[in-house]
Amino acid sequence: MGDSTGDITIVGAGLVGAMAALALGQRGFKVTVLESMPDIRTLPAYSGRSINLALSAHGLEGLDLVGMGDEWRERGIPMYSRFIHNADGSTSIQPYGQPGEHILSVDRRLLNIRLMEEAEKLPNVSFVFNANVREIDYKKKHLVFEAQEEANDGGDGGHSGAQTTSVALRKRSLMERDTDLIVGADGAYSAVRTSLLKSRRFNYSQEFIDHGYKELNMVAVDDDWALAKNHLHIWPRGSFMLIALPNEDKSFTVTLFMPYAAADGGFNDLDTDEKIEAFMTSNFPDAVPLLGNYVSDFKTNRTGPLITVKCSRYHYFDSVGMNSSFQDVVKFMALLDEYPFRTARRSLLGAYSAAQVPSGHAVARIALMNYIEMRSHTASTLFLLRKRIEGVLHAVLGDVWRPLYSMVHFTTMPYHMALERSAKQDRIVAGTVWLLASGAAAGGAWAVAHFFGSAIASAATSALTSLNGGVAPKVPRLTWARL
Repeated sequence: MGDSTGDITIVGAGLVGAMAALALGQRGFKVTVLESMPDIRTLPAYSGRSINLALSAHGLEGLDLVGMGDEWRERGIPMYSRFIHNADGSTSIQPYGQPGEHILSVDRRLLNIRLMEEAEKLPNVSFVFNANVREIDYKKKHLVFEAQEEANDGGDGGHSGAQTTSVALRKRSLMERDTDLIVGADGAYSAVRTSLLKSRRFNYSQEFIDHGYKELNMVAVDDDWALAKNHLHIWPRGSFMLIALPNEDKSFTVTLFMPYAAADGGFNDLDTDEKIEAFMTSNFPDAVPLLGNYVSDFKTNRTGPLITVKCSRYHYFDSVGMNSSFQDVVKFMALLDEYPFRTARRSLLGAYSAAQVPSGHAVARIALMNYIEMRSHTASTLFLLRKRIEGVLHAVLGDVWRPLYSMVHFTTMPYHMALERSAKQDRIVAGTVWLLASGAAAGGAWAVAHFFGSAIASAATSALTSLNGGVAPKVPRLTWARL
């Protein structure tokens, strides 16, 4: 096992920073976490700012690493499918995978707090809140940050061990730290990344999507969930959508995603109570009665931006999404077993970047693809046909054929490998969908059988039968051709 002695400074105490602090602290490192915001445990429980989390295999592997996986398997609410609320009032269910496969709805704030609590139990981990990084000298491994000095602490002004009580604060002042390694986990507007742009050969891109999000809230009805709880509820409306994820307290966190400006309306156009009410009631009539004082929430809760960030060479725990970022921590900890921290740090970081940068970039693409799919495609007949074919192929062929969603959420396959494999499968499925959608169901199925073999032909025919109200197309009985 590699040498796990050293001083590490993590910038950012969100989910990833807290996870990294806990994992590194458990390995014996002295860890100091600098967070620009106040301690979230002192803030109101609901601020209308964060999207609920869907925890899947990559994220659970990270939680298992720090001994918290079973806790969140128990606390998370299983979601087995998408529950689609169509514009015409009809509903449908789209399973995520094979029977029993599911993702978990978890509360971002509660998970963040639990990670911090476990990290603070370690005597070698401390948190400094309201700490703004001002300058980083990477050659000297030196940071300058502005923070509030604590009246009862002559050190870094941090919470350490089990000490989480409030203390009197002195004036803000500049403080300095020397450290062995700086980990950037401070989000889209990272101070660490900004400093790297000034001092390193560093590839970086940032893209704001033309859409934003706004959180609303759906409270429990008669002490029960207002909607079926074991689903991710989606109201797809083409250029915009509403989603709802279940919470432990039987409420739902509801998020509206839509353009800031668009020909058919956007956030910028909804500037009066009347416009907000008209928009919501015309597009989501079945949801509105369950949303309480949604007009007030709409005006009070800020509209959050959607942004993708890609960078290399240095890519410390900087990715898109909780699951992929927890996987970054898993990879880094595994590499510590191969590269002694004290003697092979450069090789350690080089190996980490080589392994994780491709996956990080793939995640950015997958996240955008998933957003477009939920918003625009889930109500499409052609999309449903494609998903049915993929699902049946997976059922017939097992791990030989996995849909992209299944690879991303139900395995720990590296994201870039999942994307590459999915692209190959897509070419086959696209041809199958085209044949089946061409109107010559029997002839199309025969062509699929002739080229790919009777197993896939049978799968495609089963998918079409399911979409055709249980009526099977007439297909000649064929023997195995070739796969």
